[in-house]
Amino acid sequence: MRPTAASHLAQFIPSATSWLDKRGAALYSTRRSVRSLKPSLLACIELSFAVGLYWWIAIHFDTQKHLWVSICIAPLLLLRSQESVALGVRLFRRYTELYNPHLREERANRAN
Repeated sequence: MRPTAASHLAQFIPSATSWLDKRGAALYSTRRSVRSLKPSLLACIELSFAVGLYWWIAIHFDTQKHLWVSICIAPLLLLRSQESVALGVRLFRRYTELYNPHLREERANRAN
């Protein structure tokens, strides 16, 4: 297994990882920490940073466009498993056939 940046960081901070482990947390997420439902310190920092950045952009630029961009992109990032990809394709086809009569006719012709 290839070492990650977080694993390199953990080598330099052994006391922090043991301190977090005693409190039921982890420095970064691993399969073991996810199975045992341990929160990750780096994930909490990332979340806090992202929320702060969101509000800074919203207030500084007086806009919510970045929210709409993330709403549109998020579903695409969730299409990872075979089932979710198949569902996404099925929903997209249903949507396009509903709003595009040419596609509906073409599919009906292919079925015959």
